[in-house]
Amino acid sequence: MARLSQNSTPAERALGCSFAETFETSAKVVDNGGTVTSAPVINHGAAFDGTDDVITYPTVGLVKSISFWVTLATTTENIMQLSSTHSIEVSAGTLTATGLSSPTFYIDGVATATITTARSHVTITTATAFDADAIQVGQDASFGEFTIEELRLWTRVVSVSDALNYYNGTTYTYRNRAVLDLPMLTAQHDAGNSRTLDVSGNANHASFGAGAAEPTKLTEQGYNFGGDDYMQLATANALLYTGDETVFFVSSGIDFSSFPSASGYVFSTRDGATGGFSVTISASTQQLGSIIGSTAQSASTTAVGSGLFSGCAIRKSNSSVDYYFNGIADGSDSSLTGTYTNSTNQFIGTRGDGGGGYAFLIAGEILTILRFDFALSPLQVAEP
Repeated sequence: MARLSQNSTPAERALGCSFAETFETSAKVVDNGGTVTSAPVINHGAAFDGTDDVITYPTVGLVKSISFWVTLATTTENIMQLSSTHSIEVSAGTLTATGLSSPTFYIDGVATATITTARSHVTITTATAFDADAIQVGQDASFGEFTIEELRLWTRVVSVSDALNYYNGTTYTYRNRAVLDLPMLTAQHDAGNSRTLDVSGNANHASFGAGAAEPTKLTEQGYNFGGDDYMQLATANALLYTGDETVFFVSSGIDFSSFPSASGYVFSTRDGATGGFSVTISASTQQLGSIIGSTAQSASTTAVGSGLFSGCAIRKSNSSVDYYFNGIADGSDSSLTGTYTNSTNQFIGTRGDGGGGYAFLIAGEILTILRFDFALSPLQVAEP
């Protein structure tokens, strides 16, 4: 059996990467379950001569997606066999996936089957799983001449956003694009200004509001909200979005019994009766929720739970709100309603109630909060 741990990330495995090959060296290909025939040149990629080079692998079950980089010698090449009835090839510049049911092709992150001899990233998906029980890279009906890199097989349908991120090399650089990054630790405590520092480089520091007992509630783990305190962002207008965005937070335990209201606002751009985008938690169901303007969207499926370490992501696009719990998709709402009205304030642990009042405070420890002005891909959400 191929050893996935040396070639795939935890996030990839969590989202169904059942096989990964980097073609780093011949020895590592063999260590990953491969059998090398003839002499393909293997050095952070495998170059096949089109005559007799081939690498075979053990069975990989329930495949729904295949992704890899490829540089073709010509626009007509056999790339690989996956089973006796499934294969990938190129004919006159058109990529085909024989045997796959209704395949979707992405070349360099774009939905197309047209490919050239330039180095290209390929993702092929199908909703119908199959067993890749006769994998031969470099040979199908005949041998192919090409160089292949970073081959992955997946048990899920890889999203178009992840396909594009692989092409752009931005799968794991997303955190550098955060517009807000609050670790909320003692190391980021600015005692002179009574605030916790934003480390995104955007200076969106969060000041402690009424009831905050800082620095005693600011620990080496995170900030312990007590149901009577909150944080307010410094440069709120720089963080107002009406399009795609993602809010991610990590908690080491929410104290639902100490919520002063039926629900609490983890993050909110709302100040008054309407406005912005809010992330909420219900005290009774313990489920994540979101509010656009003053209209609540459908909630997540799973309860966050008291006293549990959890990473929660709420991803909003122009067409849906998607919830993730510890990296796994956990409900969505694809019929968004509600109207934005920009407020001049943004909050953590509460929402503004207009006129300086605050409502729907939370209780429990929050370790970090990040905000992005784009929708993270499923693989990015799963990255620890």
